[in-house]
Amino acid sequence: MSGFQTISGLRKGVFFAVLTVFCFVSSSVMAAQPMLIEFFGTSYKCSADRTAERQVEELLKAYPNASFLNCRLENAPTIPHKEAFARSFCNSARIGYFQEMRLFGMATPMIVVNGRYEAYNNEIEAAIKVALSLDQIKPIEVMLAEGGLNISVPAAEGVKGQLYLYTYANFEKEALALEDGTVVVESKDGASVSDGVFMNSKPFRPVVRREEVAYWDGSALQLTYPLKADAFPDYEGASLGYVAVIHEGGLSSPVVAVGELPAAPVYSSESGETPGLPYTEPVLPFKVVPEAPPAPPR
Repeated sequence: MSGFQTISGLRKGVFFAVLTVFCFVSSSVMAAQPMLIEFFGTSYKCSADRTAERQVEELLKAYPNASFLNCRLENAPTIPHKEAFARSFCNSARIGYFQEMRLFGMATPMIVVNGRYEAYNNEIEAAIKVALSLDQIKPIEVMLAEGGLNISVPAAEGVKGQLYLYTYANFEKEALALEDGTVVVESKDGASVSDGVFMNSKPFRPVVRREEVAYWDGSALQLTYPLKADAFPDYEGASLGYVAVIHEGGLSSPVVAVGELPAAPVYSSESGETPGLPYTEPVLPFKVVPEAPPAPPR
């Protein structure tokens, strides 16, 4: 399957017309607009997954106001491969988009922009440009506050929806990949077992939690959402980022507002860089304080 599809079945003629209009609009203005890219992937027998993931990672540099959710799919029970950071709610959301957008098939990986446009591999940026040309996504401000996150949504007449908060883990690239491609965890009886396969490296900013926060009636909304101090031993070495999303009709429906509190950078002692100060006090037991690089010899 190629191209992109929308819930309303946007035709190719409209697609190219929108791209023509885009050429006459300042790219800096477009890049400043908020936008959500949802990625539903699995590394099991799927070389396109890593290719598309890297492409999105590069596109985020060109569109800095875009928020990204890397939602890892759970494999069927008959498949022995356990996808790293897989979440059942990712499977549900993917099926929901398949049904709501009336797609002919579920591509792997599936990429959805603003809950409206499904893109496939090399047409991701085309879908992004269409989204920026046609949509008016409201910005959500997400800031760290004492006791949790401050989430602020501006008023929007005639718009309403459900507010969700996603948490993702940010790892230093390639630094935590195990040489044999497996991760070792402790079983219930205390024995070390191999439990999961990382294809060369851990996924880029995988989603680790989704929470339903509040209903938005279109009026100005401001709330403080408490951060949960759950232990995630499998994510040791990560800093956390947060993405707030409002879908107008529940999950797998068009996005009307989005905002992000980016994760702090993660450095290792081998990186040679001086680690910056963490953007927040530790909110999880595994919060890592990077080692300072060794002092130069006298």
